[in-house]
Amino acid sequence: MIETRFKDTEIGKIPEKWGVSSFGEQFKKLNAASYTWKETSKEGDCAYLHYGEIHTKYHDHLNLKSSDLPYISCSQARNFTKLQNGDLVMLNASEDYEGVNDCVEIENCDKDLVAGQHTIPLRPTKDKFEKGFIGYIPSIPIVRNQIVENAVGTKVYGVTNEMLKAIFIPIPTKVEQRRIATALSNVDALIAAVEKKIEKKKLIKQGAMQQLLTGKKRLNGYKGEWVEKKISELGQVVTGSTPPRNNRDLWNGDFCWVSAQDFKGKYIDKTVERISAEGKHYCRFLPSNSILVTCIASIGLNAISKVPCATNQQINSIICNLDKYEPEFIYYQICNKDKELKSLAAQTAVPIISKGQFENFTLNIPSDPSEQRAIASILSNMDSEITALERKRDKLKELKQGMMQQLLTGKIRLVRCSG
Repeated sequence: MIETRFKDTEIGKIPEKWGVSSFGEQFKKLNAASYTWKETSKEGDCAYLHYGEIHTKYHDHLNLKSSDLPYISCSQARNFTKLQNGDLVMLNASEDYEGVNDCVEIENCDKDLVAGQHTIPLRPTKDKFEKGFIGYIPSIPIVRNQIVENAVGTKVYGVTNEMLKAIFIPIPTKVEQRRIATALSNVDALIAAVEKKIEKKKLIKQGAMQQLLTGKKRLNGYKGEWVEKKISELGQVVTGSTPPRNNRDLWNGDFCWVSAQDFKGKYIDKTVERISAEGKHYCRFLPSNSILVTCIASIGLNAISKVPCATNQQINSIICNLDKYEPEFIYYQICNKDKELKSLAAQTAVPIISKGQFENFTLNIPSDPSEQRAIASILSNMDSEITALERKRDKLKELKQGMMQQLLTGKIRLVRCSG
């Protein structure tokens, strides 16, 4: 890798040997379908690339098996262009600006495939790009900045095909494109391998929960009976509250105040909003190891507080009787009965589980607290393994972002020449 010399162009500084063109000059728009999810099926003649797959599953490249996608029939696909290797499919609708350049490059698809709703399928018209590099074009910082600047919308954002035509693209030499694509694809492969391990670990954990939390499988040495208990019998149930917003003296203090936005994992030890010592007087303060469950709107978000805290009124909390009940076990049991808990929510504009309903919700619990702790320990160890893998994945993603910032701007070159 060497540093490079830059030249001035209409889109700013780019390496001397790079060219400049536009989407309109380099790509033609293909004919896309507009079927909704309801109009697709699990089997069919033609795979269907809906915008949802691009936004949630695939980024930069698409190296998939058709079984990963929904299908449409031959008759439904008849009037739409079949995609081929090297085609680029971009979103034209995203719920946030982070996703406005989400795209996939078609690679090694094993069945007929058409692009679908809220996408812009594009095919290179000139021999300027290497296959494997094309999917990274919308992530080139100069390109992404133009996409963001041109994105329109209120609830969703995106660029139209006409807007896209005018967006400029810096074009590295083909040698560099190949080397950039190889370097980034290698990191993608590492990320995909870690994500595969994460999914496998999650499936193993889910199976363990089904066995251990129902008593179907007992740990060695434990034979005591399991009993059905209402949540109200486990300890004290507390519904949160919100200090008056118009009194700023009650806010921005040293004490954690939990809302739905703070549920990002098993534990909560810091919060987006905090209250002052005076604000505490307006709340029911909870000890650490309280179990927090959202019961309004975002039903069924669960966590354990690792610090004393207060919550808003969306959240019902359980302060367990620690002599009889292990909070970690209760947390996992609530997670395992997530669907049953959500079924209690009234079918209203804002789903809600009342405090009474929550208190009467029942859980099966070993009468021996040591069995509760043993089961919780096994599941907690599984969570730790998953968390370690997720951190590894996130570090690889950070590495990739750094590489893209350097390689796709030409700040670092993968060639043995200057300019």
